[in-house]
Amino acid sequence: MPWEGKLLGVRSGTRVPGRQPAFPSAPLVVTLREEGQSRDIGFAADPLGTTVEAAAVAGGVEEIVAAYVAADAQCRVVRLTWPVAEQVRVNWRRLADFPLGPGVAGIVAGIHRDVLLAGGGTNFPDAPPWAGGKRVTYDELFALPLGEKSWRSAGRLPEPRGYAAVTSLADGVLVAGGENPAGLRDDAFLLRWNGREAETTALPRLPQPVTQAAAVEWAGRVYVAGGAGGTTPRASLHRFLVYDPAKASAGWTELPPWPGPTRTLAVMAAVDGWIYLVSGLHLATDAAGKAAAEYLRDAYRYRVETGEWERLPDLPWSVTAAPAVVAARGFLVLGGVDGTQVGKLPREAPLPDDILHFDAEKRTWELWPEAWPEPVVTSPALRWQDGWVIPSGEPRGGVRTPHVWHWQPDERPE
Repeated sequence: MPWEGKLLGVRSGTRVPGRQPAFPSAPLVVTLREEGQSRDIGFAADPLGTTVEAAAVAGGVEEIVAAYVAADAQCRVVRLTWPVAEQVRVNWRRLADFPLGPGVAGIVAGIHRDVLLAGGGTNFPDAPPWAGGKRVTYDELFALPLGEKSWRSAGRLPEPRGYAAVTSLADGVLVAGGENPAGLRDDAFLLRWNGREAETTALPRLPQPVTQAAAVEWAGRVYVAGGAGGTTPRASLHRFLVYDPAKASAGWTELPPWPGPTRTLAVMAAVDGWIYLVSGLHLATDAAGKAAAEYLRDAYRYRVETGEWERLPDLPWSVTAAPAVVAARGFLVLGGVDGTQVGKLPREAPLPDDILHFDAEKRTWELWPEAWPEPVVTSPALRWQDGWVIPSGEPRGGVRTPHVWHWQPDERPE
């Protein structure tokens, strides 16, 4: 409807296989079109997957109202106050580009002494993989100290390394496993910033070579889950490990694994004594001996105090290889690979820009009311500069970006 020189409308954001997702993936989205440009200004907070049969929208000086009928024949109303709808979010900003062009996937990155350390990773510098390009794995390290506007050289990793399990500790950045052209790795080490470069200290080795595992820190201990082993074709793992730097001689200790399928490229978060493990990719071999992949939507959490796992509600779609941010009474999962779209969208289609919020009190998955400006996978979200930083990453298969984003998520209102 036309109003005050603007055009108000509603649309469905529900994901359809073979159609590019658009933020947000909600049953009803209120849109505003002005000067030839459209933007989403609100959405209906129905359970994800709800179908809308009919809708209408009206606007006034102070508010916007959208009425709609869901598939259950119930009529619902969304009310937006105009100042909230018009609010421009300024909590995303670009930092200095990662100096190793065109960016990398599977980056080794963490924070030590307020310095962002990042390096390693892989890319296709000459041509994309579908054009015969060869993947290159790097060992260069770079540092971005707090308050500085440009990266500096920070030495090298012990060897080229990508897709390692990485997490930041008070004493340095722990790196475990990963891969390079020589194969999968089982070593672990600590990166420490000495003011000039990153020093490397060897740590106990993992029980086996592993790549694409997930890692988090809680109460000074490091938890590593899943990943892929070195079989041909690759198979995902069902291992859950803990390393306590205060008891380094004990090395990596096996913990009870989660009750669901094996997985690699999973999402992990640590919140209030819980270790969360969600989504990922289940890799196995079919009856013909060929690789079979399943994009997972299941979710679990591990209580550190009791050593017990709990099944959580499934995600609305898979979020494989996504970064996670601890915030708002739970955690946020940014983008990720949606398995329902794999192979159905063009190769150049960007990743979904939705952000999912898991409310630990309600035990529910909800849409976060903003989009991610440039979604990537295989890059972590690191707590830094009163927010979170996401360095480089993979916006599409075989493609990298040098962009480094910093985000300060708003606390969700009660």
